[in-house]
Amino acid sequence: MSAAGRAIAAAAAPAALAAAIVAGSACAQTVPTWDAANFNPKPLANDFILPMPCGGAMAFRRVETPAREGPLEDRQIALGSDDPETAYNEYVRADFIVGSFADPRRRVRYYYIGKYEVTRDQYAAVTEATCPEPTPAGRRPAAGLGWYDAVNFAFRYSAWLMQHARDRLPREGDQPAFVRLPTEPEWEFAARGGAAVSDGDFRQRIFPMRDPMARYVWFQGAQSAGGETHPIGMLQPNPLGLFDMLGNVSEIALEPYRLSRGERLHGQAGGFVVRGGDYLTPQARVRSAMRIEYPHFNVETGQPLRLAQIGMRIVLATSVTTSLEQTTQFRQAWDRLAQSRRIDPRADAIQLIDALAERVGSAELREPLALIKQSLIVDRFARDQADGRAAKSSIGFGAILIRAIRDFDRRVSATAALVSAVTALDPNATRLIDSQRTQIEAAEANRRDAFNVYVALLLQTAEDIPQETLAAELPTWTAEQVGAHLQDLRRFGTIFVNQTARYRRDRNPDTGQLLREILQQ
Repeated sequence: MSAAGRAIAAAAAPAALAAAIVAGSACAQTVPTWDAANFNPKPLANDFILPMPCGGAMAFRRVETPAREGPLEDRQIALGSDDPETAYNEYVRADFIVGSFADPRRRVRYYYIGKYEVTRDQYAAVTEATCPEPTPAGRRPAAGLGWYDAVNFAFRYSAWLMQHARDRLPREGDQPAFVRLPTEPEWEFAARGGAAVSDGDFRQRIFPMRDPMARYVWFQGAQSAGGETHPIGMLQPNPLGLFDMLGNVSEIALEPYRLSRGERLHGQAGGFVVRGGDYLTPQARVRSAMRIEYPHFNVETGQPLRLAQIGMRIVLATSVTTSLEQTTQFRQAWDRLAQSRRIDPRADAIQLIDALAERVGSAELREPLALIKQSLIVDRFARDQADGRAAKSSIGFGAILIRAIRDFDRRVSATAALVSAVTALDPNATRLIDSQRTQIEAAEANRRDAFNVYVALLLQTAEDIPQETLAAELPTWTAEQVGAHLQDLRRFGTIFVNQTARYRRDRNPDTGQLLREILQQ
């Protein structure tokens, strides 16, 4: 029987399996004895290492999910892709994420995700009856797995950690972490670079790459994967220090597959989902949003579906409710949230009051309804005024950022021209040339920072302020700039509104196009 088959057979007898894990075996070592190359070939600062059976180990990376403080606060993220060909499967949608663990010192929550895909040796150390001998081939990702195999691995590894390394596990309150598969939001948030990249870069097709894709991803073709998997840690990581998030093997997600229905997922749950593409994925199709559904069972054999290109990566998480005190905090936070909720903007309360007044025969009842209606009208007017002020503020801030980006770009160009001129006149004037190059680097960094803030403002404005409100306030804002003799800002404000409208329509923040328009217009 294959290793995956033995894992499935063991899962069929969970009580016996749990007893075997609790009792321990020759594989139960809590101090890693494997060479680091077998589980962490590219060490990075702040790697988190947990032991495994057989003297093995696994490396994790911390993924922070910054959000406002509060028990019910979380972070809104945009997932998916705007590609019309795959819209039914991965259209852009809003989702929400927050990590299992709290860092009170930095006031941020986080979760841990495997730094690498689970390797053959790591999989065997957890699921096999005898310990594997670490080999170079064992550094390749465990593949040919089905969803049940992956869940069984997570169960067995969690049980082993609870018995042999509980004090090494991260905790939330009194609850130690356990191992599971990543949810789709957890996986995609990490694959895109999480909070380590700007909002604009986060929404791109792939995470930022300074070098060609073949330096980061094992994809189809002789110039990359060559039709096979490759050992972990051979390429460069993404901005979070995670290796092979895209390519090599597709990675199984926790929840079942669901179609996309507009800007949300459809209600029907199906087979299992794999993420990230693999060594058979063409380079042109590699993307962070890639998600594929597979059935749990092979219809011809009746056995769990296992394909050579499917592997796994794990996360460390814990329960949401970890104490009675925390339950009280959740309840109090909910009460505060309920008190602050606004009337659903999709329901016109004024029309509802008019309809109710028509059915009320008593003048004594119609009078208070009229007062309520008047109060709502005043409140709506005040909200409209506030929305207008917010729109004008966003337009103004966007225009100022565009001017700053252009100013920094001119500074880069002028200083570069000066360096060229000085070099032509006196190549030995190294001190002056080095000084000017330092100024170029500083101006480029300022331009990049200003542009990142601009993209974040554009995306947030598109989410929070209706386009019709921006368009309605633009003429007034423009007139104010003319009166203040700030004609260049007037032009930049129009660029900002137009770019916001295009993003709202296409859901694609093409940062290259945005920057070109800012610098050329």
